[in-house]
Amino acid sequence: MQLFGLVNTLLASDQEAAKRHLSIQAYSVTPLSPGAGLLGWVQNSDTLHMLIKGYRESRKILVDIEHRLMQQVSYCATLTSEES
Repeated sequence: MQLFGLVNTLLASDQEAAKRHLSIQAYSVTPLSPGAGLLGWVQNSDTLHMLIKGYRESRKILVDIEHRLMQQVSYCATLTSEES
């Protein structure tokens, strides 16, 4: 946190950065595991799902392509095991 304070002081003292209101903002994080955590609510932000959905829709990629592929694989595996 001291580093963020120093960087914010430097940004505030720079005219161009101050005009653009640049600063580092810290958010609360609840650790879930060594490699994952839950980020506190961030105003005016999009979820990862919304970003991916928008990207795929703009390029006409099926939004649920992975789910459909998994269903096909599961169906084929079921047929194979029934034939045995």
